[in-house]
This record gives sequence, C-alpha cells and structure tokens, in this order.
Amino acid sequence: PITKEDFFETYKEKLPSSKNDDSVFEWDNDTRIYINLPATTGTIPNLLDYFSKHNLLNDVIFYRSDPTEEIQGDNYMSNTKSPSINTVVSNAIKKHTAVIFTGAPGTGKTFTVREIVKERCSEDKTLYKFVQFHPSYDYTDFVEGLKPVQLKDSVEPTFVRLDGIFKKFCRDIVKANKPNETYYFIIDEINRADLSKVFGELMFCLEKDYRGSDNTVDTQYQYLKTYEIDPSDGTAHPIDEDGFKDGFYIPENLKIIGTMNDIDRSVDSIDFALRR
Repeated sequence: PITKEDFFETYKEKLPSSKNDDSVFEWDNDTRIYINLPATTGTIPNLLDYFSKHNLLNDVIFYRSDPTEEIQGDNYMSNTKSPSINTVVSNAIKKHTAVIFTGAPGTGKTFTVREIVKERCSEDKTLYKFVQFHPSYDYTDFVEGLKPVQLKDSVEPTFVRLDGIFKKFCRDIVKANKPNETYYFIIDEINRADLSKVFGELMFCLEKDYRGSDNTVDTQYQYLKTYEIDPSDGTAHPIDEDGFKDGFYIPENLKIIGTMNDIDRSVDSIDFALRR
C-alpha cells in the first residue's frame, strides 16, 4: 500500500491542490488514502491516471464532504466513500416528483424507500400506496379496465369499468382535496412489467409540467361510467361524484417512486418514453 510519505514524495507537485492539507487528504494508519475532492473536479482525471499507473486504486477512496453532491464517472465510483442509502433516497424523493432507484439485489432499495415514506407520512396509510410489478401486470390492473362484478340488482356478474390501483389512489387524492399534503406511490420491481402497456397514455402525465387538472387525458374507457366496489357486501355501484369525468390526470402533489435491480435482464426493455 502507498504510504503518506510515498504519496507526497511522488505526487504532491503534480496536482495543485495536493498539499499536505488535512481538509483534502485523510489517512488510515498510513496505508489507505481518503481524498476529499475539491469543488473543482478537473483534477480527477489526473488523480485517476496517477493511481491507475501505479496500481494503487484499491488503496484510494475518493469522496465529497457534501454527501448531496454526486461524483460523476464510473471509473472510480466503486472506490467512492458514498453517502448512506438513506441520504441518497431521502434527497432524491425530496427533489423529484418521479424517481427510480436502481441497484443490485439486497442493497436495501425497497426497504429504505418504504421506511422513509412511512416516516414522512407518520404511518398514515392513506398517504401512500405500494405495489409490486410482475410480467402479468397490465393496464387494467394499473389504470382501468372492464372487470366482472356483482351489481346489487343483478343475479349474473356484469362487466363494468373499474379503476386500477394507481387511478384509484389518484381518485382518493383528488377527493381528499388536500393540495398541501404530499402523497407517495411506490412501484417495486418496476422493470419486471411491460411498462408501455401498464402506463399507456399516462406516460404523458408523469412529467412534472404535465400534472394537474389542466393536463387531462382520455383513458381507454373514458366514456363509460366508472363503478366502485362496496367493501361492505362486495357489490359494485356507480361513482356519483367522479372527479375524472372530464379526463384523467395525475395530481401535482403525488410523488411516484420506483425501484429496480440494475442486473435484471429486463432492464433493457424499459420503454424509452419512461427513460426520458
């Protein structure tokens, strides 16, 4: 391993900022170097070039003192002293209205997202919804579809228009009419479903600028009456006060959070409209 003396002897003159300054360099028993990168990142290629030529990358950890500032570049991310997953997830959820977290299985993406959302909602289950995608998941499960139900005055089941889990959650938000409240919709394993079929025309509504009642879209069964299930007896009845009668929209105070494994072979099949 490179020592503190070796480093300054061979490299201190090659990098303007590489002075014996504890605010830039830290040492682990004189065997491992922790380099706190300055605000200007132009020195990074020089650092990488030096350490790679001397086969010392495994003994170097680059990091930023500000954990909210991302370090760009795949060459040294594996050697980066990164902020905790809680910090990454919390900052991203706060900043974005729609975000997808990727990473290897078992890194705690889903668990961290759910715990942070629960904490933000003070365990109020009306403020968040969780769903896990799978290959059989489709538009009728997510947005709306024609499904067999039992009507109160009918003997045989009848096909009617019912909300999917996402549209139902959006309807509840609109009905609650709390614009200052933040709601969360979590989609686990988002890349395991055919997203173009699941979201349909809602791809347009996901972006922040296309949210709200001024940006409605007509869904596939827009001109049919919407029904809902009465939990008391399992029968269906029409929705009297339909907030989406003039078209569906995603509320502005809804945050959509996805998680996915970046080593899953279905990653490449993610719809380009969603990637954008």
